[in-house]
Amino acid sequence: MFESPKSRREFLAALQAGRISAQVLQKAMGETAAFADAKVTDLAWSFGNPNEEYKKFAFAVLGVITEEDKADRLFNLYQRERRPEAEKDLARALAACGSQAVLSQLSKMVNNKDVNTRRKALTMFLGQEGWFKHRNMVMTLMEDPKAEISETILRQVVKTAPKAYAGQLRHLSGHAKPEIRALCLQALIGMNRIDNADIFIRRMPREEGELRKALYGAVVAFIKADTKAMTEKIVGALGEAAPEVRQGAMSLLVKMPDQPGTFKQMLTFCGSVSAMMRDQVFSEMAKQADGFADLAINLFKTEKDPALRLQVLHLAKFLKHPKLAPIFLHEMKNPDWMVRYTAMQVLGEMKAAQALSPLVEQMSNPESAMGAIEALDKYRDMRLAKPFLARLPKAPESEQLALLKALENLGDARLLQPMHQFLDSPAPKGKAKKVAAETLIRMCEATNTAVPPRIKEIHDQLAEKTIEDLPDLGLKLV
Repeated sequence: MFESPKSRREFLAALQAGRISAQVLQKAMGETAAFADAKVTDLAWSFGNPNEEYKKFAFAVLGVITEEDKADRLFNLYQRERRPEAEKDLARALAACGSQAVLSQLSKMVNNKDVNTRRKALTMFLGQEGWFKHRNMVMTLMEDPKAEISETILRQVVKTAPKAYAGQLRHLSGHAKPEIRALCLQALIGMNRIDNADIFIRRMPREEGELRKALYGAVVAFIKADTKAMTEKIVGALGEAAPEVRQGAMSLLVKMPDQPGTFKQMLTFCGSVSAMMRDQVFSEMAKQADGFADLAINLFKTEKDPALRLQVLHLAKFLKHPKLAPIFLHEMKNPDWMVRYTAMQVLGEMKAAQALSPLVEQMSNPESAMGAIEALDKYRDMRLAKPFLARLPKAPESEQLALLKALENLGDARLLQPMHQFLDSPAPKGKAKKVAAETLIRMCEATNTAVPPRIKEIHDQLAEKTIEDLPDLGLKLV
């Protein structure tokens, strides 16, 4: 029936024109193998054709066509096609070409600049069996600049194979669009994997409503399953720059079942980060000073590690809780200079009344005097004026500078005369004379007192620059 190429071309032309009867078509269906030399373009009319019998024959012929670039030609037609029904037919024809040929063409389409081409590629790709196994293609579509495309593939990933793309879902859990975040977070929650807990801890304070409840429920479940691992994760969130994340982490930590152990882990973490980050954490802890004060006291009774004990001292600066004063009074006698110094600063921050006398006594201890002066300065208590003035003439230069600052902070006009006497005496050491003159002038101005001429004279003399004031580089000039 179709022995010659001419007869085959004429039959296809008649079929396109709709002149072939059902009986003839039925007979031709048995001889489709004869059309192996046909071209894709000879059958282009069939895509979207409403006559199903004609279309059935055309698809049978497409199956036997041996044209070398058959898949390429079908893809060209598919990319140009705009009719939905014809697109479906072309997609069906392409599927018959084999998955490898289809995927090869799709890899080109998903990178095309034309958004319609990429949209078509997505539709065809999702029709492929096991599409989610082709990671490169999926990742390309998920990163498509067109939200319609990237969100469609994302929803299909979440529905079909979320675990295979857990890393990308974690990355997108911080997406700017709330619906994308919710989609990814819900998928991650459904995986029930503790390695997603870091994401939940950081996203929970930033989300609202049912999603926030779901995140909290997931975190609580992980805490019950592995308290130690979750404590480490939550403590790690204390180092986040976002204050809401630190607050959220703190609210979780105060509910942990092992409070002493959690407190110890928090202090260990604070000892491993920068001073600025440590202070941010301690500021959050200070909002719940009562609970942490008791934990600090108990830790001091049992802990031998000096690094942890030092962190408690730093924390106490922020807690400023009166319960802690006895501990730090005891630590003022610690042989470690840093512990001793920090304890004095804590007591100064707390303005603990019971620490006044011990701190005054420490001013006569050369190893602790500076720390004691700095701590006492924080009290701003006029009862300290006499101890300060008594120590001033005998102190070394660095302490004299600290004492002058403390006396100025007291800001009482009654201090002007004894400080003037100090200035006129041989007691000031090094820079202390000039600083004393400057301090007296400021105090006179602050108390509306006339500056004595002698103080002005000393100040002016010390303010003059001479050749001797220039730095000596140790050079021998000829």
